[in-house]
Amino acid sequence: MALPLLPGGLGAVEVAVPRIFAATGSKYAGAVLAILGWRVLQFWIPKIAGVGSYLSLLIDSRRAWQAAAEPAAV
Repeated sequence: MALPLLPGGLGAVEVAVPRIFAATGSKYAGAVLAILGWRVLQFWIPKIAGVGSYLSLLIDSRRAWQAAAEPAAV
């Protein structure tokens, strides 16, 4: 129970959820597109936020490095 067979339900979710949506009256193609769209967003939004955070840290460290390298004004 502690170790999942599929990380994040990968594959099982894409198969089961569109069938559940289709059983409740949604079109199957629309349900598949919704699930695949969700998986894309679930994957890429954290990546974009991580790149933004990394760039922010990189800019801050360069500013600190440049401030330390400049001679102190008397």
